[in-house]
Amino acid sequence: MIVIPVRVCGDAWSNGDEVKALLEQTSNNTTIQLDFYHEGVSLQAIGLLQILDQYCASTGRDPATISLIRNPNHAEKTAYKNFSNIRNHCLGIVKNYWQEAPVPDQDARVFAYFLGRRTIARSYILYDLWHSMADSFLFSSMHNRGPEPWVRSPQGINLETVSDWMNSETFDSFCSWFQSCPVSSIDGHAVSDHYDSNQNIHRDLLLHYNKFQIELIAETYTMGNTFFPTEKTFRPIMAAKPFVIYGPKNFLSRLREMGFETYSTCWDENYDQLEGPARWHAIKQVLADIKISDVDWQIAHRNRQHLRKLVYDH
Repeated sequence: MIVIPVRVCGDAWSNGDEVKALLEQTSNNTTIQLDFYHEGVSLQAIGLLQILDQYCASTGRDPATISLIRNPNHAEKTAYKNFSNIRNHCLGIVKNYWQEAPVPDQDARVFAYFLGRRTIARSYILYDLWHSMADSFLFSSMHNRGPEPWVRSPQGINLETVSDWMNSETFDSFCSWFQSCPVSSIDGHAVSDHYDSNQNIHRDLLLHYNKFQIELIAETYTMGNTFFPTEKTFRPIMAAKPFVIYGPKNFLSRLREMGFETYSTCWDENYDQLEGPARWHAIKQVLADIKISDVDWQIAHRNRQHLRKLVYDH
């Protein structure tokens, strides 16, 4: 048996050439395990599904001899065995920051958008909102680890690229704005604090949840047939906040399958049929149309109760 690592982090697959080379070097009588180090990636979105299909077709290998481990994306059905029964660990993390739901201040902003690890999509959303709806938003942007994703030479395959989001004129303005970004971390945390067990970044961020009413969430995996809600989704649910989510297609419908309610009675959720920039542009229109008086706050409180059952009873 050979174990081949597949290194994907959110928006980029960094070792595609290595995976292809190891596949080509593996004899047909050797079983293969593809080991994923991050949960939720869509094999089709990163191009791995096409590589595996072509590899099996050209070598005559039985797809049943290839298995996937540590990849709990059960939304995407393939011919390859997914042996991951990993429970979403982000649910367990909720216990570390569970507290009373904050009551919004009288002068609370309508929306909040919290940017952690920067990707091209998440960063463009911050740039776009700052220039169009800043008065309605509470913003936060953590200090990023390493070079910005739009200035480094990308390694491997990036799922969303600058050209998906911006033309050259907008890109120049975007880069100039981020060089002296006026949005800082609201609680002083940096992205590196995610990896420090002595930090409780979620509890610290929740100290600011009385300052807004609705959260705009930008999830980690946003392309392809995938569903892996992270703390970005569970934290506002714990805090009884309504939400709008930039994520992959059908993210909201799959949340409903988990037992949560979404907000189609309060605003248009047809954006859930879209992905990438099209999803964002639809969401931006939704944000412009939302009226606080139309929000059903009981949905948020029922979602909090359901999350508590998932976290503590199961």
